[in-house]
Amino acid sequence: IAAADREKALVADARLTHTEVEDARAAQRAMEERHSAKINRLESTVEECLATAQHHQEEARRVEQERNEAQRAHAASVDAFEKQIAAGAVRLADQEASAARHKTEFDQLHAADQRALQEGVEERGTIRAQIAEADAAQAGLIIELEEGEAQ
Repeated sequence: IAAADREKALVADARLTHTEVEDARAAQRAMEERHSAKINRLESTVEECLATAQHHQEEARRVEQERNEAQRAHAASVDAFEKQIAAGAVRLADQEASAARHKTEFDQLHAADQRALQEGVEERGTIRAQIAEADAAQAGLIIELEEGEAQ
């Protein structure tokens, strides 16, 4: 009777360990899905920043082209020419300031995502270690159960 009780306890422990392993695997899958979502958001943010930067470059080129055309045309007066240059410089300064803000925002987002990614890597290592421990414990219990059956 004592041997049967012991065997039942070993079987129950093996089931519990198996459940813990499954729980750890489910947690790892959930974590990987969260990290995948974060990476997707980062990629989307990068694409938006690149599109914005390209727009700003095109706008700066357009402003520069307008200024060059105004210099070549130089038709009306020096005052009108200086006003166009000043307007172009203001727009260019605004574009550069906007581009600098976007770069700063991107750098901050990138740094935060890198930290989150590193935390995820560390969490994954911990979960893998827990799974390995649970697998080893389960294997030990199975061996004990088999030895108990052999006796």
